Amino acid sequence: MKYFFIIFLLGFAASSYGKLIFETKEIHAEIIEGQAYYPFSFKFKSTGEPIEILKIDTSCMCTIVNDIKKIYPNGATGILQGKINLNGKEGTIVISISILTSNKQEEKIVLLVFINVNKLIDITPKLHLWDKTLPYKIKQLNIKKHSTNSFKIKSLSYDKKLFYVKKEEDYILVSPRPSIRVDTQSILEIKAESSKLKKIKTFKIHLLIK
Repeated sequence: MKYFFIIFLLGFAASSYGKLIFETKEIHAEIIEGQAYYPFSFKFKSTGEPIEILKIDTSCMCTIVNDIKKIYPNGATGILQGKINLNGKEGTIVISISILTSNKQEEKIVLLVFINVNKLIDITPKLHLWDKTLPYKIKQLNIKKHSTNSFKIKSLSYDKKLFYVKKEEDYILVSPRPSIRVDTQSILEIKAESSKLKKIKTFKIHLLIK
């Protein structure tokens, strides 16, 4: 009975520690290239004894969060707000935010922000290879763009003595000239322009004959 009472007291003491309960610990977002910042917020509520937020760390200097370091009594609510500087970033970005509290029984609370930065325009694949011993097949470059930001192909630069290139609305066709039967490395440079954004993007496609 004595040991049961001790275990009960320990369990009660552990449960009396204050905790922060977050509505979610992860945010997933899809954005389009060109957005300068991504704002985010995490809502939380405190339970149990008063709890203090002691320290907040982020995994990237590109992330700024508001100062919410204070004591939260039972039932109090709060919002951790911040923004992520997206300048020069593309692809998938993962930012972690660590929160240290006065609860000695709990490790740091870790919040995560996942951002997928979609390109305004992309042309794939970036490499095409032909076998010089076989008949050459026409290969296709796919143009993927967001309709909200109208990009148009401005120019195509390539060695016309080596390759045929034809531009269509959503793709570009490429093939070596039949007479070229030697190892060849060349570049197809494609420039796309958006008058709306006053922006030009350059793509370099590698063309190889082996």
